[in-house]
This record gives sequence, C-alpha cells and structure tokens, in this order.
Amino acid sequence: MNPCYVFAESTDPAPQSALDNSFIGGRPRLPKGEPIPRCGLCDAEQSFFFQVAMPADNPWSGLSLAVFACTSCKDYDYIVPQWLDESVRAAGIPLGFLDAYQVNFRFLVFASAEAIVCDRYTEKVRFKRLQLVPARESDWGKDKLGGVPDWIQHDESPGTYGPDVPMFFLMQLCEGRTFELVPSAPGQIDLDRSGTPYQSTDSFYNLFLGTPIYLFGTCSREHPRVYAIAQMD
Repeated sequence: MNPCYVFAESTDPAPQSALDNSFIGGRPRLPKGEPIPRCGLCDAEQSFFFQVAMPADNPWSGLSLAVFACTSCKDYDYIVPQWLDESVRAAGIPLGFLDAYQVNFRFLVFASAEAIVCDRYTEKVRFKRLQLVPARESDWGKDKLGGVPDWIQHDESPGTYGPDVPMFFLMQLCEGRTFELVPSAPGQIDLDRSGTPYQSTDSFYNLFLGTPIYLFGTCSREHPRVYAIAQMD
C-alpha cells in the first residue's frame, strides 16, 4: 500500500521557519554537519531545489528527501540522470549505481527529526511551503508523492537494487515544472545549439531540463537510495 498525495504550494506569505519540513527553495533543512553537495563536474556548490518530509503512511515515514542539482555548469552527457543499460520494467539496479550516478545532482535522505535549517546556504530558489493533499481520481498528471506513476512513455519501474532490495515508487514531477528564483540568484547555465555554455536570463531554474521525473526509493530505511528516471515525449 502506497497512499498518494499531490503537492500543493501554500500561499502563506510567512518567511521560512525552523518548523517547515516540506518546501521548495529557501534554505534546506539537513542533519547537523551535513555539507552542501558539490558538483562532480565543476566542483561548484549545488543548488537546493526542494525537500519533502514523508508522511506517516509512507514506506519512508520519518525520513526526508532533499534534492540538489548543479546550476553552475552544463554538460550534454549529464543533462539528465544516467539510465540503466536496460531501461525496462523490473530491471535490476547494480549495487553502487545509485551512488555513482549522482555526479551533478544529489538526493539526500535523512531522519526528519535530525534536520535543522542550513544557515550557511545562500537562498537561490524562492521559498514556498509544500502541502501534501490526499489525491483524488481527477488528480492524474500532477506532481505527487506515492500512488502509481503516470508514465508518458513505457513503464520503467525498477525491480530491485542489487539482488534483493525491492524498490517502491516515491514521487513524480510533471513536465515543465520550474523553480522561481530570488532576485539575487545567478541564472542557470545552459547550452546553445553549438554546445557553448551561457548563463540563462530566465527567472527560474529547471531540474533535468524540466522533463517528467519519476523517483523510486529502496525499501531499506537503514541505507535509503533514490533512482531517478527522466522521460521525454
């Protein structure tokens, strides 16, 4: 059983507080001493996009997921997360893959109760609270936590991590999701048609080109890992 919630952005104008645990942008809440991830390509500090504290009826209840990605460089070989050689339903993910593929992005999973606001991080994406609203049948195709994925192509749900750790559907972000910037944030680095990097003038960042993103988690609370699938029409 994997209850489903859709993500709703709160209109509450109050600034971020130490009590917020599911939100877009602002400053991440991380365990004390956890460093901000750095890009494996350019060594720049990665940008914080969002985090979600899992509800009581989720397989990862009591854990939080924070998502980071580099916005300071762009490489055609790392535009979206590396995929398996066989992107087929129930494919096995080799041990070590879910650590090694996180080159210019990072999924941090940790106990929600151990997290504190990371004051040393400079906000780039505008803070917005996230509410988890129980899903309805009409909520197909929305950003959501749990339930079943709304694939735009064929089903690529993985089977296991290593020989025996099952995977479950964690969440999805739909096509075109953007992350609004604060005025002082630098533009995201992009590539022109010739492959030359340039700084975007857009007032937002996107994650993995804004493609539909499907995240799966390991059924292991001791060593939680995340597998990301980006699909394109």
